[in-house]
Amino acid sequence: MQGPEPWFQRPWGVLLALVLLAPVGIALLWTGRHFERPARIGLTVASAIWFAFAAVRGAALRRTEGAAPQAARVEKEAARAERDAARAGKDAAGQAARVEKAAAPPSVDAAPPDPCEPRRHRGRSEPQYVGLAGFVGGDVDPDADRLPEGPWHAPILKQVRPTRWAPSGATLEHKTPVVVLEQDLHHTSHGFYRGALLVRTEDGRTAHIAPDDFVESAYWTCDAARAHRFYEPFVARLVGPARAVDRDGLWVDVPADTRVLCGVTSASNDLYAKDGQIPCLTWRQWKLRFGGGGLLYDAAQLEIVY
Repeated sequence: MQGPEPWFQRPWGVLLALVLLAPVGIALLWTGRHFERPARIGLTVASAIWFAFAAVRGAALRRTEGAAPQAARVEKEAARAERDAARAGKDAAGQAARVEKAAAPPSVDAAPPDPCEPRRHRGRSEPQYVGLAGFVGGDVDPDADRLPEGPWHAPILKQVRPTRWAPSGATLEHKTPVVVLEQDLHHTSHGFYRGALLVRTEDGRTAHIAPDDFVESAYWTCDAARAHRFYEPFVARLVGPARAVDRDGLWVDVPADTRVLCGVTSASNDLYAKDGQIPCLTWRQWKLRFGGGGLLYDAAQLEIVY
């Protein structure tokens, strides 16, 4: 006696298999005994068509689902590229505006830069000279027995060690207009830097000079009080008879048109200048010797001549 027929071989099991998994359903259809041959052929064709349709539809859905993340990534990258392009355009526009502003002539209403208020080059960070236009500032001997006559000269430097420069024997004349091309500076102490500046003159010559021999403004066009703040030494003349003060605190009468050397270190020894006073070496006949001595003058008494 045979046992109960398995559920998957029963008619409803075969039909369910034909819908859910056509290859298995077709195998059960042809091995079973519940359907006649014409019914089997019809069910086989219908199941095969349904299976093919389901396979094609599933593949299409998988392609669609796979394309969505890719499309999202493409869209995100396109948005980021658009933002980058906008930012680059903004930066380029800003740079163009800055260049245009720098190249444009000053406005009629704009106040021109004050040549007697140059930048200060002292500080903790390295000063930046490259690109500045200015002048050569010459050296003088404050211990000479007479007022140094012009023209003064600044030594041209040569590099003798990686961080050391020395006079080469050649010079540039005081007040020569120059532009700084390069700088080689090394910190010493208290915000001071030593080294050399590579400068170019108006006739195309290049040379290295010391930073202290570069002056950014034409100090000789300024009044003595302001020039003394950023450049020294300079030669000035007394615009009238002056009553100066010596290192003993005594008055000294100095005639008009006397020329003095202002701002040198030796003139400041034991002289305690107040606001508006400038120490200057003054050559005059002393009791026991002939030479320069430091005196304090009111800045308003002085007119720069060199």
